[in-house]
Amino acid sequence: MRDIQPGMNVEKQRRKLTVLHDEAPPWHRAYIRTLIDAFDTEVAAGRPTPARAFIPMYHEEFGL
Repeated sequence: MRDIQPGMNVEKQRRKLTVLHDEAPPWHRAYIRTLIDAFDTEVAAGRPTPARAFIPMYHEEFGL
């Protein structure tokens, strides 16, 4: 089930992902960039989805 949050603070949610990107090891950054792109796509499609829906994907991918 999607976690769509109409009215969410998009900038704040995107910042959570960009900070994660900036603080991650260099070899993780391409994957996080893909998650940021997916976040942007959801927002552009009118389905604002919080960062908490994307961050676990990163943790799972890298066993964190």
